[in-house]
Amino acid sequence: MIGILDCIGIMKICAYNNNYEYKKHLKCRKRSNNNKIINENEYKKQKENNIIYIVAKAFIPLENNEKQINEQKFEIIQTISEPIKCVHQLGNPDILKISFDSCTSNGGQELFIIGRNFDPKNTKVLFREYKNDGLLGWSAEAKIDKKYLHQCYIVCTIPPYKRLCQGGIVSLTIICGTKQSHPINFLYKP
Repeated sequence: MIGILDCIGIMKICAYNNNYEYKKHLKCRKRSNNNKIINENEYKKQKENNIIYIVAKAFIPLENNEKQINEQKFEIIQTISEPIKCVHQLGNPDILKISFDSCTSNGGQELFIIGRNFDPKNTKVLFREYKNDGLLGWSAEAKIDKKYLHQCYIVCTIPPYKRLCQGGIVSLTIICGTKQSHPINFLYKP
């Protein structure tokens, strides 16, 4: 027996339909004079619905003792997956531009970082120096000004370098939870 998988698709509960139903509900509510209790939270949930289903439909030809020309009967089997919630997840943090790429070893200057995918709840700006063997030699965390921490920009205070008399090239990395940006070079001048 040969089965034909004719249709597979993704069915999404359309936000347009939910908005239409919500507006229709509001119009009916304004017109009605009876005191019905209407659950507003239910409509808000439907409006923000981000659930999809994977739908598969198969046409299985039925075995027929009598072969009829141009007339074949099929059994249609359709299945729908469990609901799949679609949630936008942040990608890795990405540094696009910084206000300057060097400062004195004393630090203390405000650094403006423009980028994307910064998590306002859990972000660290780290300055790191690695030894020749690749191991971490020094690390310091910049103090972030929480008023200016957004998904697209950060304002922070540069920490002092470990040796104030000497300078060095360190890497600047942004860490958001378990994700981190590609390091960029930052120069401390003596």
